Amino acid sequence: MSPEPRHSRELLGFENLRVRSNIQSKELLENSSEVIYGLEENHLPEHLNGLGFMNMLYLMLFIEIKKAYFNEEKRNINLLFIEEPEAHTHPQMQYIFANKIKNILMGVENLQTIVTTHSSHIVSQCDFEDIRYLSRNDTDDNIVIKNFYSELSASYEGGKDGEDFKFLTQYLTLQSAELFFACKLIFIEGISERIIFPYFMKQYDTVNTKSDSIKLSSQNISILEVGSNAKVFLPFLKFLNIRTLIITDIDTVLTVQDADGHVTKNACAVSRGEDTSNYTLKEILKAPSTAPELAEWFEKLKAHSLGAEDSVIKVAYQSTENGYHGRSFEDAFVNVNLKMIKAQKDRLWGLKNRSRLETEADIYKLTEAIIDKKTDFASSLLYIALADEAVSWTTPEYIDNGLRWLAQ
Repeated sequence: MSPEPRHSRELLGFENLRVRSNIQSKELLENSSEVIYGLEENHLPEHLNGLGFMNMLYLMLFIEIKKAYFNEEKRNINLLFIEEPEAHTHPQMQYIFANKIKNILMGVENLQTIVTTHSSHIVSQCDFEDIRYLSRNDTDDNIVIKNFYSELSASYEGGKDGEDFKFLTQYLTLQSAELFFACKLIFIEGISERIIFPYFMKQYDTVNTKSDSIKLSSQNISILEVGSNAKVFLPFLKFLNIRTLIITDIDTVLTVQDADGHVTKNACAVSRGEDTSNYTLKEILKAPSTAPELAEWFEKLKAHSLGAEDSVIKVAYQSTENGYHGRSFEDAFVNVNLKMIKAQKDRLWGLKNRSRLETEADIYKLTEAIIDKKTDFASSLLYIALADEAVSWTTPEYIDNGLRWLAQ
């Protein structure tokens, strides 16, 4: 006779499983309270609050407790550290916290507060004088604390009262506080480059695929549109010691005198240029002030032979491709993509005089003739490339070389 089968709970090893009550008064009390926001008849239940909102509520309650403690103890020195209050919170709440924290802490005597953050939203709302920047020293791995207001202002002409420094402080707090947290930076001049630049970075990553390299799209790189003001940021960039690529135009000009004797410097093709109107190039590449030396410097500028690059800052501008030296981004782009532009001319926006694509051989004149709205043109370039796999735009060489430097 076969043996009787064992019970299933014994086969699973559950024969010793028991249920025992373990109710404790402390747990009952802890779980019998909740945090609500709003009036009793119209409140937001605790379980509907987001994690960031709950963290902020806890932080505010904790600060009130500490304030009461400081006021009661009346010590000569009170220190309050708040670590990364932005955790799990959306930008609007971070803005509110940054704007209100000073008022919240007012009234506590002898109080010094340190708020550590990785949030550009919080930094953008802070007074510039209050910002301290912590960075790691590459030589000994020690942490260096830098005071922007006192130390950086000394790097600018006129100090904290100088126009360039005033512009920098307003720009950073209002526009681009992300500079404080980037590992690498790209400065560009206009909206056209801003629209199409992520595509150039993607193209670079596609072509330059190495197993031991990190793709540009995976790095902490901030792209900022600074117009013609890149030179204002030079002391700031060196102060931060952040690897920065400045994409700019050679902006060649020719001296012209009219019938009344008035002298102006007009834009012209690089082949006719006598000088550049780009002050960023002149600042970084140290243009001389006297005419004979300036002429020699300008020829070296066109030939890209002005010496070694800075280890932290590189300026990239147009170079000769296909036998032609472009003056602007659009100029250089049309030069290396002319065949594809002709094929896609009916799909491209921001163009005029499309028939000139078949009749005009001079790239400089062609670009001036066909580009109507630069932003529309750049937007359509990106749209077509993303929507049609058969279309691939060529990155101008000066931009590609700049990205290669940045990737190192």
